[in-house]
Amino acid sequence: MLGSTLKDKNQDVRFGSALSLAQLYENGNKTFISSGNTDAFKKIISKEVVPTLITALQDKDKDVRIATVEALGEIGKDAIPALISALQDKDKDVRTDTVYALGKIGKDAIPALISALQDKDKDVRTDTVYALGKIGKDAIPALISALKDKDKDVRTAAFIALVKIGKDAIPALISALQDKDKDVRTAAVEALWLIGNDVKIENRPAELFRSTIQIINKKNQPKACESNLAALLIGWKCPRK
Repeated sequence: MLGSTLKDKNQDVRFGSALSLAQLYENGNKTFISSGNTDAFKKIISKEVVPTLITALQDKDKDVRIATVEALGEIGKDAIPALISALQDKDKDVRTDTVYALGKIGKDAIPALISALQDKDKDVRTDTVYALGKIGKDAIPALISALKDKDKDVRTAAFIALVKIGKDAIPALISALQDKDKDVRTAAVEALWLIGNDVKIENRPAELFRSTIQIINKKNQPKACESNLAALLIGWKCPRK
């Protein structure tokens, strides 16, 4: 039983066991399990091995912990509490893999990923943003908040994620035009234009936004400027009051 070998005194055995569990969940319907029994088997083995996997998260070897995190990610939302604990791992590689595992689970993992946006390591925060971006529109509020990160790479990742999400991000980006943080407002301007004009990020013109950004960054701008600027950026017609 793979669960018992996760406790083996040999670290290579422990690593192999955790990795096999990850592969079992990921490829089970092709190799380990007949397609007709996949769902039932997952339910049985999940119940049996999750407590052992939680114990394996404390293994002294980081490769074992990483493989364990990958296995937990394949189990799904029932593994979220265990993965939340893995976000506290001392090794940033483990925390990064935990973020990816949570991203695979989907929208149920968003609260855990939001907590990971507070990680002390900028690389972990950047990978968290990528994971949120893959989840899609349910992660938009978290991505907007990531535009305020102190690190440029994190902010850029959030900007790219919002642009890739597309039109579903427009309402949140319009609200962001009034954010007190200049970097957030600037990112919102460019993201709205790219989404509204269906321009890929790599093709965005460098100088296009200079005058618009100067407008949005002026102090004490009227609240009405929000809808007018949105109309300019994405081609909407502002409703007349």
